[in-house]
Amino acid sequence: MLKKYDTVIIGSGISGLTSAILCAKKGLKTAVIEQASNIAPLFSGFTRKDVHFETGFHYTYGLGDGEIGGYYFKDLGLDIKSKLLKKDGYDKIIFPSGKSFEMVYGRNDLEKKLISCYPGEEKAIKEYFDKVYECYNKLPFLNIHKNSSFDINVSVATQESVKDILDYYFKSDELKVILAAGFFLHGTSLDKISFGEQVCVSGGLYDSAYSIVGGGRAVVNAYKKVLQDLKVDIFLNTKALKIDLNDTKKTVRTKDDDFECDVCISTIHPKQFLNIAPEKVYRESYKSHIREKEETPGFFTVYARNNGKKVENTNIFALSDYNLNSFFDYNNENKSLHLNFSDTDPQAVNITCLVPSDINYWSQDKTEYKKQKEYFVDVIKRNLNDKLKDTAENLEFLDSSSPLTTKKYVGYTGSYALEHDMHKMTLFPMTKIKGLFLSGQSVITTGFLGAIITAYVIDKIMEKQNG
Repeated sequence: MLKKYDTVIIGSGISGLTSAILCAKKGLKTAVIEQASNIAPLFSGFTRKDVHFETGFHYTYGLGDGEIGGYYFKDLGLDIKSKLLKKDGYDKIIFPSGKSFEMVYGRNDLEKKLISCYPGEEKAIKEYFDKVYECYNKLPFLNIHKNSSFDINVSVATQESVKDILDYYFKSDELKVILAAGFFLHGTSLDKISFGEQVCVSGGLYDSAYSIVGGGRAVVNAYKKVLQDLKVDIFLNTKALKIDLNDTKKTVRTKDDDFECDVCISTIHPKQFLNIAPEKVYRESYKSHIREKEETPGFFTVYARNNGKKVENTNIFALSDYNLNSFFDYNNENKSLHLNFSDTDPQAVNITCLVPSDINYWSQDKTEYKKQKEYFVDVIKRNLNDKLKDTAENLEFLDSSSPLTTKKYVGYTGSYALEHDMHKMTLFPMTKIKGLFLSGQSVITTGFLGAIITAYVIDKIMEKQNG
């Protein structure tokens, strides 16, 4: 059956849902098609033995009144309640030596704490933060709440990598680790990720750090309500098979229905998008560029209940090496771990290491795949006992997930889809076909706010194209 809309969104992650709201607010008849049985399937989390685990959201910055995230929530009409995390110690970094550092937000407070720990680097610390804020303040989509202008041509990319900047300013390996720990929020090694990308993803955490009351489920429910109020049609269990082009109209083909539209925004993995898009969507050289781009690493996560004293830190980085690129050494069993602790009762704990996202690495044979999962569960438990023995003794392990688990819900195995590699061509939302866009975490930037930002950039591009 043919269904006619002004706008069709493929995929119901945060980027897709944000685009749906922005289009519907303009009076455009809008539909979202999603292959899973629920919208934002990875963002909602899951429950085991009465413990709810977050799988798509833990914390972010700028959600208060007068801050960038708060602005976006208000503009979208989202009723989402946020709360500031513990100011001193929302993140904890445990070095290989056993020494630790607890992060504090607020630029002045963080500078003072770093200088007190590393007094010989006072000048470098101040100059580094000057550079961070200079870069942050130049990004229009992070400052739209301060300025009415929104230049869609400004890129987050810079010529220097995070590694370049840290090596230039600092001598202390500990200090470099403290300031680079946010790399886990984009999943790309420090020599590949641009300093601008790092600032965009985690620079705001120097000012504030928020959780959301009710977690990812509350976010999804808030989106659902606004979408219902705007009469956006959502089609679940509906996979886009092909996008055909007829003059200015696009037709998204699915198994049961065809969706004709003027504007189509795809939020699926860019390589999957190539498989369903019209032939002339890009030049052949650009298609090759997308196919050659590397996936971000996969996440292997063990989910546990904390039966001991509640841990106050939101995140703990337990490191095996001062070189954060050791996270990407998949063959080394002495692994660095990332632990996330919920503020719920009972307390949920996610313990994660980076693993290969290559689909060919993971066995399609059920017996062999089970052995692979058991191996990584054992590796994580051993490293947990070595690095955080007191914490490990209080954990009850309930489940685990691999990149194949991720693929089941979002269609790809990489934690953040494609790498934002500064040495390779950047992906842009525009295609060669007017009214056909590519969105998602592979395009502008990663993370929760990154997904919202990408939708806003596309919205601005549409306004410009339509005069």
